[in-house]
Amino acid sequence: MRRLFALAALAVALSSCDGQPAQDQETPPEPPDTVASSAPSIEPADGLIGIGATDPVWNSNHRADDRFTPGAVYDNGRYYAVIHNDRIMSYSMHLPDGTSQAEARAIVLSELPSDAQSIWTARLDACIEEAFRSETLKEALGLSDVLVAFLTDEGESYDPSNANDLYLAAGDWPTPSDAPGC
Repeated sequence: MRRLFALAALAVALSSCDGQPAQDQETPPEPPDTVASSAPSIEPADGLIGIGATDPVWNSNHRADDRFTPGAVYDNGRYYAVIHNDRIMSYSMHLPDGTSQAEARAIVLSELPSDAQSIWTARLDACIEEAFRSETLKEALGLSDVLVAFLTDEGESYDPSNANDLYLAAGDWPTPSDAPGC
């Protein structure tokens, strides 16, 4: 379900780029490990630079990819299907092939508020879902949880030695049964 949503959002971003059909668009190159924004970084008062960040903070730390719908793709395709509501509510991240589960989790932790704590983990066939809780996020968004899905972008089953696709979404995810699944 989540994968379908992210793919649909990406398809909309792809199809609306400069009037060309999506199949005629150039595929984004493999994203670099980091891409600095041309704007000076803004230090957020609430410490949120990933999920929950304000649009100005997000935009000062990420470079919009102008080949796609404005606000949907950043950093040469590393961040995609980005959902804004004055703050960053959800996004997907493409990681290099061969990224381990442990490496992907470390990247996730760098995207979350410093007070985020894991509240549950669920292993599904197509992914691993993990929910985190943060009081900082609750104060900023009114939502205290972040759902993270660790995925492998090729195939239907999850490979922990190739966690090359992530999905992060703010919401209320108190138990695994509250999550949408992979």
